[in-house]
Amino acid sequence: RRMPAAVAVLAVCALLLQWAVRSTVSQHTTGSTASARQLGLLLEALVAAVVSAALHGPFGESERISGRRLPWLRLTAASLLTVVALGAVYAGVVGTAIPNGEFAAVRDTAGLVGIGIVGTVVIGGHFGWIGPGAYWALGTYATADHWQTPWTWPARPSGDVGAALCAFALLAASLLAITIVGPRQHSRD
Repeated sequence: RRMPAAVAVLAVCALLLQWAVRSTVSQHTTGSTASARQLGLLLEALVAAVVSAALHGPFGESERISGRRLPWLRLTAASLLTVVALGAVYAGVVGTAIPNGEFAAVRDTAGLVGIGIVGTVVIGGHFGWIGPGAYWALGTYATADHWQTPWTWPARPSGDVGAALCAFALLAASLLAITIVGPRQHSRD
């Protein structure tokens, strides 16, 4: 139900990411590289927040009468939104000379979307954005302080296999969780 609006917001995020990274990188000042990485990470967290919020149904899961198809519908919706989000981020960074590279931006977004989906499963879609927002703060600090653990994938270089495995494993686990458990429903929803 919220997918058309989410896709529109993701398209705007792609344009905003393209503009923001290009303008930051083109300044050629001290710190413009770090600013471009952190600004890119902020917009990637925004994309993840949009995906997690869009997975929340406004009417609860009254569709439970659909029987066995409900998990497949959840998986399809989450997968489509994730693919659109990753495509939007790739479109937003391609050709911008983002400091860490295009693959790192897609990797970071995949991990952030995974965090957002887990947040939707655990605390609900209304507050699913908290996970990507909190990880953005952690990732910004980890990038500035040059952390080396793969779990802080935004601080890792583009070709880091461990960071990619962590981010994409989290995304896969979150898609499994949203398929089996579904978004958390609050009694007042």
